[in-house]
Amino acid sequence: MSKQPQIEEQEGDPEPPSFDIAMREVISRLQLSDEDQRVVLSAFQVIRAEVEYHSGPMPAISYLKGLNQLADNGAERILATYEMQVEHRIQYESRGQWHAFLLTALGQLFGFVVILAILVMAYSFMQNGSGLVEFAAIVTSLAAIAGIFAYVKRRDKQDSSG
Repeated sequence: MSKQPQIEEQEGDPEPPSFDIAMREVISRLQLSDEDQRVVLSAFQVIRAEVEYHSGPMPAISYLKGLNQLADNGAERILATYEMQVEHRIQYESRGQWHAFLLTALGQLFGFVVILAILVMAYSFMQNGSGLVEFAAIVTSLAAIAGIFAYVKRRDKQDSSG
């Protein structure tokens, strides 16, 4: 019989032996002829299925090793792409936060300008001697602004709760 690879356990090696090495070890222990060993090995290789699960932001180490075997610096290129995507996502989120801040600030500024314009108009009405009109303008404009503020707060609360 031909010499088969042996399974050796090494300290610090967390990876189990490959399926092929394990199968060769099992077959060699069955004391089959060389031809029978080839037939059994080919049968197992046909029906063999491997499932590997990986979760995380980066590809699994075994995947990166395979990429290096497939293409020169394959893993390095994938990692460079990953780094570019991470940088892009960080920039995108930063821009989104900046735009949200800018829209909030502009909304408050324009709200202040509208209220100021209403107050100026009410003051000009008071200077002309019409008391009921300016009072109605002040009260209705302040009520409208308060209503808009309450509506936005309620909508934000509903959005954040689900």
